[in-house]
Amino acid sequence: MSYFPLPLQDKEVVSLNSSEHKYSLVTLFNHIRSVRSVSNSTPSQRSHGTHTLPYDVGYPYLAHSGLVFSLLVGISCIGIGAIIFVISPQFDIPPGLTSHVPSWSPGTERNITIPMNHYVNVTLGLAFNFLVTVCTEATGYVHGTTLKWGLVQEQRLEFNANLRLFSATKGAFSVNGPVVNILFLISIVFSYAASASVLFRLNIYEDGTDSLQHHPSLWHTSSIAKSYSIISFLPVLILGIALTLQAVLGLIAYHKTTVHTWSSSPLDVSSALVHHGCMKHRSDRCMRSAASTDDTTAIRPSPHQPKPWACHKSVSRVVYLVWITAIVFLILPWAYKFNPKVSGYLSWDGPTWDGFAPPLAVLQGSLIVGIVQALITVSLHCSELVTTLARDEEVWRAATSAKGAQPSANPLRVLFGSWQTCGLVLWKPVLHWIFGLSLSLQVTSGLVLSTVSLALGPGIIVVAVFVTYIANLKPPGPQPAAYGNVQVLADLVDEWWETMYWGHKGTKLWGASHAGTSSGPLPPVGMGLVYA
Repeated sequence: MSYFPLPLQDKEVVSLNSSEHKYSLVTLFNHIRSVRSVSNSTPSQRSHGTHTLPYDVGYPYLAHSGLVFSLLVGISCIGIGAIIFVISPQFDIPPGLTSHVPSWSPGTERNITIPMNHYVNVTLGLAFNFLVTVCTEATGYVHGTTLKWGLVQEQRLEFNANLRLFSATKGAFSVNGPVVNILFLISIVFSYAASASVLFRLNIYEDGTDSLQHHPSLWHTSSIAKSYSIISFLPVLILGIALTLQAVLGLIAYHKTTVHTWSSSPLDVSSALVHHGCMKHRSDRCMRSAASTDDTTAIRPSPHQPKPWACHKSVSRVVYLVWITAIVFLILPWAYKFNPKVSGYLSWDGPTWDGFAPPLAVLQGSLIVGIVQALITVSLHCSELVTTLARDEEVWRAATSAKGAQPSANPLRVLFGSWQTCGLVLWKPVLHWIFGLSLSLQVTSGLVLSTVSLALGPGIIVVAVFVTYIANLKPPGPQPAAYGNVQVLADLVDEWWETMYWGHKGTKLWGASHAGTSSGPLPPVGMGLVYA
């Protein structure tokens, strides 16, 4: 890979990522307004031979906005948890619960109880998971982008997409080093684990019994007379700390890392690298895909391109990991027999506690849930690599379409414009929600494995099949597949334009044909010709 030293004193970049800014909210909001004017301006033009190369810094204000939103949500959760801790002694037991929990002391156990419909409780659990997903995706966007450019500075960036929690810059305590990645992983895991424990369910049934005495099936609620939700301060506090930690780590990485473009498009990233002298266009590789980047032998075009599995060494590991996770959670529920006396739950003697959701017991249960849930979190995170590779390839392959390749720097448009990434992002909170219903904390009975866990394995199998299909999909046509490999794109693109087309461009002096890019549609390459 042809890397060159990265100039760190580029004025255009320093204006976006000055480390002299203080980490205060006022300064951050002011910085957003100043950056907005830069990102909304006309993309700067760069000289590239006889042509101009459009340079787009992306949308840094979206990165700022995401960090601010996640930070505010995290701080709000910490505040709400503190308020519950302080005011809980002032809350009396609802009249309908006096006969069911005569020894309950909300002040001692630091929780409050409010009447809430059973279905509302379950739906709010899904809403909390979506909120956590929005926050983790926002901080993850900043973490992934700064990691990418940190790898550029170390001359180690190969693909636009990376396993950000398992790719690190040099230095254990650097802003994108191993320690920060571990903190990100822990905070993401416990964000989802805590969101599933924010609302404890307590149902009173028509026969006078309650969910403290037996656990009815989650979906059969016709006999419920009254429903309550118990909010403990601890899960809310854990959620707030986890989200705040992610936002702070993202904020530090933003201010400490030189980022030339916030665009998620591989074309923008590759063009920025070429412009800043980080890499150069290499000749005689106009028909070489990401599977054969260093071969300069003249070849004929292939009717089909290599699959992601063959172009990125981590894809096979991701597929194996997701299938292993699916098998584990497919077998787990069947390791326990159904208890005929406890309808809807499995006969599993998990950790129990005395009292009504006591804080220490809730903390213990949350740790166990988080450890188990970590396998799902890691699998979903790794799956993002495969979907992002497919998304990046779609951006490049548009160069042979009627509209041409028009890289969008807006990360939201890139996300929702790709069915692969959009599908995974939408399925992610649903899967965490199902897990929260499967292995959950009950107000008095402790950690409970529900029959909903029977749906968890099939839910992960959906992801496994989805990822496997994408990993083995061979793009049709002679256009070389890049999958966001920045050096391959720099080799395939010989002219940079805001809208680019790829195709046949003529014959070289020594007889071999040449394919490349242009500002207008090009004739298709000759399948019988030799290209170099």
